[in-house]
Amino acid sequence: MVGFDTDPAGHNAAASAAALLAARGISARGAEWAPSSDPASLLQQHGAAEVGRRVLDQAGPLTDLIVDRRLSRWEPHLHVPEGRVSAARAVASLLAPLPDADVAHQAHRTSERLCLDTRLVTDEVARLRSSPLAEAPGLAQPGATPGRPAKPSLDLTLRRRSR
Repeated sequence: MVGFDTDPAGHNAAASAAALLAARGISARGAEWAPSSDPASLLQQHGAAEVGRRVLDQAGPLTDLIVDRRLSRWEPHLHVPEGRVSAARAVASLLAPLPDADVAHQAHRTSERLCLDTRLVTDEVARLRSSPLAEAPGLAQPGATPGRPAKPSLDLTLRRRSR
């Protein structure tokens, strides 16, 4: 179980920790803190036993939390194909240092949420793994931010959302 602050630096630290732990064969679990909380203040206010109980009750795979947090940054742009592709690329940059089994699971989750073909995510992971920057976890597509999605430079396979 790992805990990080809820600010962007904490999210980046969580992504880096997940990659480092996965490289050692460790599957970490994590839980979301309240937006204004951090692990140290929760421990101080409630004590280790209570915080531990709460965290274990709410914990899920750390990679799920990291991917969900990254996708939430793109939420305002997911109504257009360019936004969905940019979000998939941002997630792929988080997945590149992870083991293949984690990549497959997260690529499926991401493609379902974005209504994209899973191959788009896995192909982007493969491209990132073969690039010279492959050892820099968490890097998004250059020039792509939630406020400025990258232009898609690959074929899209969009799926209709099932309701």
